[in-house]
Amino acid sequence: HTQINWNSLYNANLNGPVGENGRRAFYFLENDVKNNKIWNVSTHYTNNLTDRMKLVLNLTYQNYYSEQYREIKDLLGADYALNMDPFAKTARGGSFNTLDSNVNKKVGDKFGYDYIYRRQDINFNAGLKFSTPRIDGFVSALVGYSTNNREGLFQHYLYKDSYGKGADQNFWNFGLKGQLTYKLNGRMFLMYNGAYYSQAPFLNDIFINARNSNAVSPNIQSTIINANDLSYIISAPSFKLRLTGYLINTMNDTNVQRYFANGISFNTLMMQDKRYKVTIRQWLHRYYLM
Repeated sequence: HTQINWNSLYNANLNGPVGENGRRAFYFLENDVKNNKIWNVSTHYTNNLTDRMKLVLNLTYQNYYSEQYREIKDLLGADYALNMDPFAKTARGGSFNTLDSNVNKKVGDKFGYDYIYRRQDINFNAGLKFSTPRIDGFVSALVGYSTNNREGLFQHYLYKDSYGKGADQNFWNFGLKGQLTYKLNGRMFLMYNGAYYSQAPFLNDIFINARNSNAVSPNIQSTIINANDLSYIISAPSFKLRLTGYLINTMNDTNVQRYFANGISFNTLMMQDKRYKVTIRQWLHRYYLM
């Protein structure tokens, strides 16, 4: 069958035992919710220093706030669903939120996970545009600061650091970028673009198991990007051509792979780079990296 048999799901819930709180849902629908709020402030200043030279200043600020949680959408005929891990051993409990004694959840209730992402970025860059009869150019310098945080609103039964606000993860970033255009004649040009800058990692790369833990990727750093391209351009009334070659290199990049493992223990995970070597020891009963 390529489609869900909804009748069988409803029947499984409706024919289940009726307890003190009604029928427990064996099957139900859920929503993964991201409630994002973003505030941006920016200012821009230009000054024509001469007829062929212009100063450009930019200052930007962004505040990102996101509550992310799972909620029950439809109980498919049942009265409640358990906010518990069905794979957990009885001795370990299994509540997704041990701070809440009521594990019976109804439509619209949060369950599974609930946490807040916070991020603030402030960036300043100063640029200079100039022009000569043969060359047009632009050069810009950047400095930025990023602070990142996770706050857990559920106390997961497996992760001691799932609840509360974790340590701030802060990153300073710097960079240079520029463009030079050489005019071979009125219709043919050589254009070079170059940039060398650092970029703070994304929240989902900083916090490797955000739904359940404040754990942070080991030795995480800003990504360094070195990007260059060179183009040969022909711009004529009846013919246009652009040939471009690219050279891009990144360093200190972070790549988090998420998966589900049930009843698996990881003794040692080795992460190696030319500059560092990290050993992580983790024991997992039921591990969600999502």
